[in-house]
This record gives sequence, C-alpha cells and structure tokens, in this order.
Amino acid sequence: MSLSRFEGPLHANLTEEVAASLGESARRLRKALDLLARHDADVAAGSRPQSNAVRRDLLAEAAEKLWGYVVQRELVGLRDPEYIRDQYQVPDDVWRSMGPAAISRRRAAQLS
Repeated sequence: MSLSRFEGPLHANLTEEVAASLGESARRLRKALDLLARHDADVAAGSRPQSNAVRRDLLAEAAEKLWGYVVQRELVGLRDPEYIRDQYQVPDDVWRSMGPAAISRRRAAQLS
C-alpha cells in the first residue's frame, strides 16, 4: 500500500501510523547492526573471544530486522534498497542472510 492511497478523513492518522511504524523498524535495524558491529570490533581488538555461534546469532538478528525494514518500506512505495545499504551501512553478509530462504536455511540448520 503506498502512502498516496491514503485518502479521506483518516489520511493524517494513517500517515502518522505508517511513519511511526517505519521509524520503529528502522530503530530495530540500527540496534541490530550496531550490536553486530560492536561484536566484530571487540573481536578484532581482542577484547572478546571469537565465537562463531554468537556472531551467527547477531548476524541472523540483523538480517531479520533488515528483511522486515525492506519489506515495510516496499509496502509504502519506497523501493530503494541502495538507500538502506548506504544510510545504515549494512554489511554484505547481512544482505546475503536476509529473506525467507535464508531464514528457512537457518531454522533447518538449527533442527539438525
């Protein structure tokens, strides 16, 4: 649903709700990306031992938040993934790990 479809007396309220929801989704993405970046920086600095399991979990969380944000933006007509990549400095491995196929692969790996 694009923002241009909101017409009538509820237009302002619906637009505010869409904007608030999109903002919350962006904050969740930013937090997940920051946690992943902090983990990687700590490992690189030697202040945290390298743990593939911890990084995998942080990567999965960031990928899930990215997927939600991308889908939500597309639903309101914002179809510019390069903006997200640039604005949030999303690492390539997060991009590769997002989406339903990646989620299914992770869940299958957890079950085995």
